[in-house]
Amino acid sequence: MPRIVEGTLSAAGLRLGIVCSRFNAFITDRLVEGALDAIKRSGGDPETVVIVRTPGAFEIPAVTKQVAQSGQFDAVICLGAVIRGATPHFEYIAAEVTKGIAQAGMELEVPITYRKRVGEVKLSSWKDGWKNMKFLFKKRFRRQR
Repeated sequence: MPRIVEGTLSAAGLRLGIVCSRFNAFITDRLVEGALDAIKRSGGDPETVVIVRTPGAFEIPAVTKQVAQSGQFDAVICLGAVIRGATPHFEYIAAEVTKGIAQAGMELEVPITYRKRVGEVKLSSWKDGWKNMKFLFKKRFRRQR
């Protein structure tokens, strides 16, 4: 018979930190709420969780490393939201954040997990909206001859 080693889904007694970006707060605030709910459902105390905010997702790895090195936490949860647009900016940020968090997790003896919410922006709808706005603007403010 094989020997099976596995963890439990219990947050009871754990000192947890959450590192979350402020940018795209309409998404990240909900991610924090979900994390706190999951901690509570797993027997942890959400009142003892420390939430550290970063300006954006790019800063999450550096702040996570500092939080984990502080010795105050048994585990760190990273939350961020990056929205894909028409430029490759999304790919750069998402890749660097992922690499940075993974590197911090490998270097430190503190478990680090993350959830990066990826969203799509339908730029065509913005362009259509801009065309409609320009049309209305021209129609309304057409010069009288």
